[in-house]
Amino acid sequence: GRQHGVVGRWQLHEIGLTDQMIKTRVARRALDRLHHGVYAVGHRALTVESRWMAAVLAYGPTAVLSHRSAGQLWGLYPRSESSPEVTAPGSKLSKGGIVVHRGSLPADEKGTMWGIPVTSVARTMFDLAGMLDEREVERAWNEMEVRGYRLRLSVPDLIERYPGRPGTVLLTRLAESK
Repeated sequence: GRQHGVVGRWQLHEIGLTDQMIKTRVARRALDRLHHGVYAVGHRALTVESRWMAAVLAYGPTAVLSHRSAGQLWGLYPRSESSPEVTAPGSKLSKGGIVVHRGSLPADEKGTMWGIPVTSVARTMFDLAGMLDEREVERAWNEMEVRGYRLRLSVPDLIERYPGRPGTVLLTRLAESK
């Protein structure tokens, strides 16, 4: 329940299930494969949160929901049926239906919302600024303020940490005008 009805193979191994035990549960439909190594537990009725959690689990314990998907989870960006986006360290190997951004994030750029590992609000704003148009970023910034997110790590901290990244000029202007 805390994971929106989905589980990763690596988590099943952590609680003592062998590959054969997992195969047996898949054959009996107690586990339903969603992605390589990710399963719905006893059902296929997936919510958007289930899809997001499954995408994060597909890339392992250090992955987080990010970019537009994180913006949707935090309520900064309108919900859509777009493919889930995650940030994870590792190879460029992509898994079907998931947009992966490669990299390792420091702990202060990660958080959890509704049990889903996700980029922090500030990091989410930083990522959105690098991919959305100015009007969409301004709307997301406004939502961040309206929702009263108090940021341990601020957007200006990220601009200083990653100078020259796409969107930093716009975020600097928004931070200084507020």
